[in-house]
Amino acid sequence: HGLPDSFGQALIERALDVDRARHAILEELARRDQGTGGHLNVSGGRCAESGATLLRQCELMADALAARIGGTPLKSENPYRHARVADMARDCLELRGVRTTGLSRSTLVERALHTTSDFPDLLHGAGARVLRTTYTSYAGGLKRICKPSTAADFRAKQRLMLGEAPELLRVNEHGEFKYGTMAETKGSYSLGTFGRIFGITRQALVNDDLDAFGDMAGRLGRAAAEFESSFLVTLLTSNPTMSEDNLALFHASHNNLATGGGSVLAVSALSIARKNLRLQKGLNGTTPIDATPSYLIVPAALETTAEQLISSIMPSTTGEVNPFAGKLELVVDPRLDAVSTSAWYLAASPNLVDTIEYSYLESAVGPEVFVQEGFEIDGVQMKVRLDFGAGVLDWRGLYKSAGI
Repeated sequence: HGLPDSFGQALIERALDVDRARHAILEELARRDQGTGGHLNVSGGRCAESGATLLRQCELMADALAARIGGTPLKSENPYRHARVADMARDCLELRGVRTTGLSRSTLVERALHTTSDFPDLLHGAGARVLRTTYTSYAGGLKRICKPSTAADFRAKQRLMLGEAPELLRVNEHGEFKYGTMAETKGSYSLGTFGRIFGITRQALVNDDLDAFGDMAGRLGRAAAEFESSFLVTLLTSNPTMSEDNLALFHASHNNLATGGGSVLAVSALSIARKNLRLQKGLNGTTPIDATPSYLIVPAALETTAEQLISSIMPSTTGEVNPFAGKLELVVDPRLDAVSTSAWYLAASPNLVDTIEYSYLESAVGPEVFVQEGFEIDGVQMKVRLDFGAGVLDWRGLYKSAGI
């Protein structure tokens, strides 16, 4: 469209989706049309700013607004640090060349919502920042033992897993290299879409009352993280059927399930679990894969016991040496307590063995935020959407002990 590179760079820095970028481009073209004597779409007032300047100002407003409602504190001087919502609405209009002299706060907010996308965009930017800050600050749960990935669409994601490379054979001086084969199996899962909508009223914007807006954005960020963790716990504890052999994930035939008195969390039970993981065979049924355990996963009820078992102490005798000191990373998930307060798990690193994999839609890694002028409410509606899915790919890197 002949717009300068600075305008495009400003769109990139704002991380606008395609629809909002398209809208911003059309508005800039309309502004330039008006500036050259074309269709007079803007009432008399101050001259409209350039696209890059306008986007930069909106970015400063969004940063200041996000800091007010619980996002990242401002690190540099920001002219909107103490600005009210109505002040930002006024600047959004004036940056577009709209006269605002004599307009009340209520009218400023209403016109900013109805006549330009800049004001909803800064609310979108502020809400997205708070949601993202809260979402990324939560690092608990089973995600730590899983492998992250993305999916191109919502169809079942086919995950091909190759077995071990064939044994290398000696080649004599005049001998031939022989072909080998690798076993393979498939696992699959698909994404689902999850989300909620909440609104902020025009009255709250006029009153500069943004506590509820920031609180809700933060809560939805935490809710997205909680949802993912609950999804993974449900997947693990549901003991799903594996497509490779049509047996449950944790099964005696998989040599990864312990029951009875010997399964109570203790050094002896951990030793058995570690040995069984190391002795797991690959897809060819003969090659040990040496699935070294990296994570000890427990409910909150077993947290203290687990900490004692993997803590480092200075032994005075050989018998006092803790064989698991510094060997396992503790993962405590209180969601496990609702299923069992005694069961615990060992897991190999997902970089070593494909265990559980979770995916986002490749165009949106994590929750997305959308803002539009409200229709059912008099104000702004914010929608949070999460495209997420997970599946168990291989049982060889996981071990469960019932603890009873």
